[in-house]
Amino acid sequence: GTSEMYSGTSGMENGIASVKTNAADAALDDNS
Repeated sequence: GTSEMYSGTSGMENGIASVKTNAADAALDDNS
């Protein structure tokens, strides 16, 4: 599963946070 990409739960959470940040930045770029 995707969990294999991360060393642990904290790594997975950091990955999700990164995706959310990138998605927010993309949304801001689309609106500007």
